[in-house]
Amino acid sequence: MGYINIKLPNKKNSMLIGIALVVGLLVVGMIFLLNRPRTFGNEYYTFEYPLNWNLQAALQGEASVTLITGTAIESAGVIAVYKSDLPTIDNSAEAYANSEIDYHSENLADFKLIDLEQITSGKQDYPSFTYSYTEPAGRTLQQKVTIIVKDGEVYSIQYFAVPALFSQHLQAYMQVVNSFSIN
Repeated sequence: MGYINIKLPNKKNSMLIGIALVVGLLVVGMIFLLNRPRTFGNEYYTFEYPLNWNLQAALQGEASVTLITGTAIESAGVIAVYKSDLPTIDNSAEAYANSEIDYHSENLADFKLIDLEQITSGKQDYPSFTYSYTEPAGRTLQQKVTIIVKDGEVYSIQYFAVPALFSQHLQAYMQVVNSFSIN
């Protein structure tokens, strides 16, 4: 009959194994904490956003918030959230989105509607549209807007960037939309 020879670690090796386990747990914990999103909340709504985005403005007493990544608009994406009273009797998000598209098509230079879709967040569908336009300074921007209507209030979640960087930051925008919660 054969025997298995198990060599028990000596005290020094046990200590090294213990230290390695503690360091490993600390590293795993730090990775978890660093990958957790930030949360913004005010009296109107709450949402999550990536750590590499900064809160640029949150006007006290108002319902608008601006997030930015990068330092210059040429390398940045901007996400803004606005809350306002629903201006029309028709309380549908679709009607509001269509009125916004009409307004922008009449008032923005070189307006081009890129898409009009429904975004599903949680169990709700929300109208969302993407368009491009040229600013008075001549710079072209691309913008995506998602409209949420609840209790006579409209929440407009917007993202814009130069066209070359638009898809790069779209995932951050979707994180805001998917985590958006009305208080």
